Amino acid sequence: MPVMIATVRPIVLALMLALSAAGTAAAIDVDLTPAQIDAALAIARGTEAERTAFHAPYIRAINEAVVERVELVSEFRRVVLIAEDRARKGDRMFGYSASQAQKALAPWNRRVSVIARLRFHPQNTYVSVPDYTAALIAPDGRRITSETLTRVARWTTRLDGPPAVPPPQTPAVPRGNTLLGATVVGRFDLEMLDPSGAYELVVGLSGEDLARRLARIGYSVSRQTGSHMRLTTTEPTQHHVTIPKHDALRDGASGKAAPRIRR
Repeated sequence: MPVMIATVRPIVLALMLALSAAGTAAAIDVDLTPAQIDAALAIARGTEAERTAFHAPYIRAINEAVVERVELVSEFRRVVLIAEDRARKGDRMFGYSASQAQKALAPWNRRVSVIARLRFHPQNTYVSVPDYTAALIAPDGRRITSETLTRVARWTTRLDGPPAVPPPQTPAVPRGNTLLGATVVGRFDLEMLDPSGAYELVVGLSGEDLARRLARIGYSVSRQTGSHMRLTTTEPTQHHVTIPKHDALRDGASGKAAPRIRR
Protein backbone atom coordinates (compact mmCIF):
# COMPACT_ATOMS: atom_id res chain seq x y z
CA MET A 1 0.00 0.00 0.00
CA PRO A 2 1.43 3.41 -0.90
CA VAL A 3 2.41 5.90 1.76
CA MET A 4 -0.32 8.49 2.07
CA ILE A 5 1.15 11.99 2.37
CA ALA A 6 -1.29 14.59 3.61
CA THR A 7 -0.48 18.27 3.19
CA VAL A 8 -2.75 20.91 4.60
CA ARG A 9 -4.22 23.38 2.15
CA PRO A 10 -4.02 27.03 3.06
CA ILE A 11 -5.02 27.42 6.59
CA VAL A 12 -6.96 29.14 6.33
CA LEU A 13 -8.03 31.15 9.18
CA ALA A 14 -7.33 34.53 10.68
CA LEU A 15 -8.01 34.50 14.39
CA MET A 16 -9.22 37.72 15.91
CA LEU A 17 -8.14 37.68 19.53
CA ALA A 18 -10.80 40.03 20.80
CA LEU A 19 -13.62 40.17 23.28
CA SER A 20 -16.95 41.88 23.36
CA ALA A 21 -17.45 44.02 26.45
CA ALA A 22 -20.94 45.46 26.60
CA GLY A 23 -21.03 45.16 22.83
CA THR A 24 -17.73 46.98 22.31
CA ALA A 25 -14.69 45.20 20.90
CA ALA A 26 -11.60 45.32 23.10
CA ALA A 27 -8.37 43.42 23.61
CA ILE A 28 -8.37 39.87 24.89
CA ASP A 29 -8.34 39.56 28.68
CA VAL A 30 -4.84 38.61 29.84
CA ASP A 31 -5.01 38.60 33.65
CA LEU A 32 -8.56 37.76 34.67
CA THR A 33 -10.04 39.67 37.59
CA PRO A 34 -12.19 37.92 40.22
CA ALA A 35 -15.25 39.54 38.62
CA GLN A 36 -14.33 38.12 35.22
CA ILE A 37 -13.79 34.66 36.72
CA ASP A 38 -17.21 34.90 38.39
CA ALA A 39 -18.71 35.83 35.01
CA ALA A 40 -17.07 32.78 33.39
CA LEU A 41 -18.35 30.50 36.15
CA ALA A 42 -21.86 31.90 35.70
CA ILE A 43 -21.71 30.92 32.03
CA ALA A 44 -20.62 27.40 32.99
CA ARG A 45 -23.62 27.12 35.29
CA GLY A 46 -26.00 28.14 32.50
CA THR A 47 -28.22 25.97 30.37
CA GLU A 48 -26.81 23.80 27.62
CA ALA A 49 -28.21 26.16 25.00
CA GLU A 50 -26.57 29.16 26.70
CA ARG A 51 -23.21 27.40 26.92
CA THR A 52 -23.40 26.26 23.29
CA ALA A 53 -24.08 29.85 22.23
CA PHE A 54 -21.09 31.03 24.27
CA HIS A 55 -18.68 28.53 22.70
CA ALA A 56 -19.85 29.02 19.10
CA PRO A 57 -17.85 32.22 18.28
CA TYR A 58 -14.61 30.49 19.27
CA ILE A 59 -15.05 27.75 16.67
CA ARG A 60 -14.59 27.99 12.91
CA ALA A 61 -15.48 25.14 10.55
CA ILE A 62 -12.82 24.79 7.85
CA ASN A 63 -13.77 21.62 5.94
CA GLU A 64 -10.54 21.44 3.97
CA ALA A 65 -9.20 18.07 2.82
CA VAL A 66 -7.33 17.57 6.11
CA VAL A 67 -8.45 20.32 8.49
CA GLU A 68 -12.05 20.04 9.71
CA ARG A 69 -12.20 22.89 12.18
CA VAL A 70 -10.14 25.25 14.32
CA GLU A 71 -10.99 26.76 17.69
CA LEU A 72 -9.49 29.15 20.18
CA VAL A 73 -9.29 28.76 23.98
CA SER A 74 -8.61 32.02 25.79
CA GLU A 75 -8.13 32.30 29.56
CA PHE A 76 -11.77 33.33 29.97
CA ARG A 77 -13.05 30.39 27.94
CA ARG A 78 -10.64 28.09 29.79
CA VAL A 79 -12.41 28.88 33.07
CA VAL A 80 -15.74 27.99 31.47
CA LEU A 81 -14.35 24.73 30.06
CA ILE A 82 -12.76 23.70 33.36
CA ALA A 83 -15.97 24.42 35.28
CA GLU A 84 -18.02 22.45 32.74
CA ASP A 85 -15.59 19.54 33.02
CA ARG A 86 -15.80 19.57 36.82
CA ALA A 87 -19.62 19.65 36.68
CA ARG A 88 -19.68 16.61 34.39
CA LYS A 89 -17.57 14.81 36.97
CA GLY A 90 -20.01 15.72 39.75
CA ASP A 91 -18.11 18.64 41.29
CA ARG A 92 -20.72 21.35 40.83
CA MET A 93 -19.45 23.39 43.79
CA PHE A 94 -16.38 24.29 41.69
CA GLY A 95 -18.70 26.46 39.60
CA TYR A 96 -19.25 28.75 42.59
CA SER A 97 -15.63 29.15 43.72
CA ALA A 98 -13.56 31.86 42.04
CA SER A 99 -10.54 30.91 44.19
CA GLN A 100 -10.60 27.28 43.02
CA ALA A 101 -11.02 28.41 39.43
CA GLN A 102 -8.07 30.78 39.74
CA LYS A 103 -5.86 27.94 41.01
CA ALA A 104 -7.03 25.60 38.25
CA LEU A 105 -6.27 28.29 35.65
CA ALA A 106 -2.70 28.84 36.88
CA PRO A 107 -0.97 26.54 34.31
CA TRP A 108 -2.59 28.56 31.50
CA ASN A 109 -1.99 32.07 32.86
CA ARG A 110 -1.24 34.48 30.00
CA ARG A 111 -1.66 31.64 27.52
CA VAL A 112 -4.03 31.01 24.63
CA SER A 113 -4.52 27.64 22.92
CA VAL A 114 -5.40 26.99 19.30
CA ILE A 115 -6.92 23.59 18.53
CA ALA A 116 -7.03 22.14 15.01
CA ARG A 117 -9.08 19.01 14.31
CA LEU A 118 -7.71 16.94 11.43
CA ARG A 119 -9.03 14.03 9.40
CA PHE A 120 -6.97 11.59 7.35
CA HIS A 121 -7.60 9.61 4.19
CA PRO A 122 -9.22 6.26 5.15
CA GLN A 123 -6.50 4.35 3.26
CA ASN A 124 -3.59 6.00 5.09
CA THR A 125 -0.83 3.86 6.58
CA TYR A 126 -0.03 6.07 9.58
CA VAL A 127 0.91 4.31 12.81
CA SER A 128 1.15 7.61 14.71
CA VAL A 129 0.15 11.22 14.16
CA PRO A 130 2.43 12.91 11.59
CA ASP A 131 4.56 15.76 12.86
CA TYR A 132 2.09 18.54 12.17
CA THR A 133 3.15 21.95 13.42
CA ALA A 134 1.14 25.03 14.37
CA ALA A 135 2.17 28.66 14.06
CA LEU A 136 0.58 32.11 13.98
CA ILE A 137 1.53 34.59 11.27
CA ALA A 138 1.32 38.26 12.20
CA PRO A 139 0.17 40.90 9.69
CA ASP A 140 3.83 41.93 9.22
CA GLY A 141 4.77 38.34 8.29
CA ARG A 142 6.36 37.51 11.64
CA ARG A 143 6.01 33.83 12.47
CA ILE A 144 5.14 32.84 16.07
CA THR A 145 5.54 29.18 16.92
CA SER A 146 3.63 27.50 19.73
CA GLU A 147 5.52 27.07 23.01
CA THR A 148 4.02 23.58 23.42
CA LEU A 149 2.36 21.28 20.91
CA THR A 150 0.20 18.24 21.66
CA ARG A 151 -0.88 15.77 18.97
CA VAL A 152 -3.75 13.45 19.92
CA ALA A 153 -4.56 10.46 17.69
CA ARG A 154 -8.11 9.43 16.80
CA TRP A 155 -8.99 5.98 15.46
CA THR A 156 -12.63 5.81 16.63
CA THR A 157 -15.75 7.71 15.63
CA ARG A 158 -15.35 11.40 16.41
CA LEU A 159 -17.31 12.73 19.37
CA ASP A 160 -18.27 16.38 19.10
CA GLY A 161 -18.15 18.59 22.14
CA PRO A 162 -15.83 20.97 24.00
CA PRO A 163 -12.10 20.19 24.02
CA ALA A 164 -10.77 18.04 26.83
CA VAL A 165 -9.21 19.86 29.78
CA PRO A 166 -6.29 19.35 29.81
CA PRO A 167 -5.64 17.85 26.34
CA PRO A 168 -5.29 14.05 26.60
CA GLN A 169 -2.00 12.36 25.89
CA THR A 170 -1.83 10.29 22.72
CA PRO A 171 -1.91 6.52 23.30
CA ALA A 172 -0.53 4.10 20.74
CA VAL A 173 -2.94 3.26 17.94
CA PRO A 174 -4.21 -0.29 18.60
CA ARG A 175 -2.94 -2.87 16.12
CA GLY A 176 -5.36 -3.37 13.27
CA ASN A 177 -6.97 0.07 13.62
CA THR A 178 -6.76 2.86 11.06
CA LEU A 179 -5.79 6.33 12.22
CA LEU A 180 -8.85 8.36 11.21
CA GLY A 181 -7.70 11.77 12.35
CA ALA A 182 -6.01 13.77 15.07
CA THR A 183 -6.23 16.88 17.18
CA VAL A 184 -3.31 19.31 17.25
CA VAL A 185 -3.21 21.67 20.23
CA GLY A 186 -0.78 24.60 20.15
CA ARG A 187 -0.30 26.77 23.24
CA PHE A 188 0.91 30.33 22.68
CA ASP A 189 2.39 32.87 25.07
CA LEU A 190 0.34 36.07 25.01
CA GLU A 191 3.55 38.01 25.66
CA MET A 192 4.41 37.18 22.03
CA LEU A 193 1.08 38.41 20.66
CA ASP A 194 -0.79 41.65 20.29
CA PRO A 195 -3.94 40.92 22.33
CA SER A 196 -6.04 43.02 19.94
CA GLY A 197 -4.35 41.74 16.77
CA ALA A 198 -5.45 39.35 14.03
CA TYR A 199 -3.27 36.37 13.11
CA GLU A 200 -3.30 33.75 10.38
CA LEU A 201 -3.07 30.22 11.71
CA VAL A 202 -0.84 27.81 9.79
CA VAL A 203 -1.02 24.08 10.44
CA GLY A 204 0.94 21.65 8.30
CA LEU A 205 3.69 19.12 7.98
CA SER A 206 7.24 20.39 8.38
CA GLY A 207 9.44 20.09 5.33
CA GLU A 208 11.72 17.66 7.15
CA ASP A 209 8.81 15.40 8.05
CA LEU A 210 7.55 15.40 4.46
CA ALA A 211 11.07 14.59 3.23
CA ARG A 212 11.16 11.52 5.52
CA ARG A 213 7.82 10.36 4.16
CA LEU A 214 8.86 10.93 0.55
CA ALA A 215 11.97 8.83 1.24
CA ARG A 216 9.69 5.85 1.84
CA ILE A 217 8.53 5.98 -1.78
CA GLY A 218 11.93 6.45 -3.35
CA TYR A 219 12.80 10.17 -3.06
CA SER A 220 16.14 11.37 -1.69
CA VAL A 221 17.61 14.82 -1.06
CA SER A 222 19.59 15.86 -4.12
CA ARG A 223 20.24 19.52 -3.29
CA GLN A 224 19.89 21.96 -0.39
CA THR A 225 19.87 25.70 -0.95
CA GLY A 226 19.28 28.01 1.99
CA SER A 227 16.03 27.05 3.67
CA HIS A 228 14.85 24.79 0.82
CA MET A 229 15.76 21.32 -0.32
CA ARG A 230 15.18 19.43 -3.55
CA LEU A 231 14.24 15.76 -3.51
CA THR A 232 14.61 13.51 -6.53
CA THR A 233 13.34 10.10 -7.59
CA THR A 234 14.09 8.07 -10.72
CA GLU A 235 11.19 5.66 -10.31
CA PRO A 236 9.55 5.22 -12.73
CA THR A 237 11.09 8.32 -14.34
CA GLN A 238 13.13 11.18 -12.95
CA HIS A 239 11.09 13.68 -10.95
CA HIS A 240 12.08 16.56 -8.66
CA VAL A 241 10.19 18.31 -5.87
CA THR A 242 11.37 21.37 -3.90
CA ILE A 243 10.07 21.97 -0.37
CA PRO A 244 10.93 24.34 2.51
CA LYS A 245 13.15 22.67 5.07
CA HIS A 246 11.76 23.92 8.37
CA ASP A 247 8.58 25.95 7.93
CA ALA A 248 5.18 24.31 7.93
CA LEU A 249 4.01 23.66 4.38
CA ARG A 250 1.33 25.92 3.03
CA ASP A 251 -0.42 25.12 -0.24
CA GLY A 252 -1.88 28.30 -1.61
CA ALA A 253 -3.89 30.91 0.25
CA SER A 254 -7.47 31.10 1.35
CA GLY A 255 -8.96 34.27 2.73
CA LYS A 256 -11.69 33.61 5.29
CA ALA A 257 -13.32 36.13 7.57
CA ALA A 258 -11.95 36.31 11.08
CA PRO A 259 -14.29 34.92 13.73
CA ARG A 260 -15.17 37.28 16.51
CA ILE A 261 -13.76 35.85 19.72
CA ARG A 262 -15.34 36.93 22.97
CA ARG A 263 -12.97 37.10 25.92
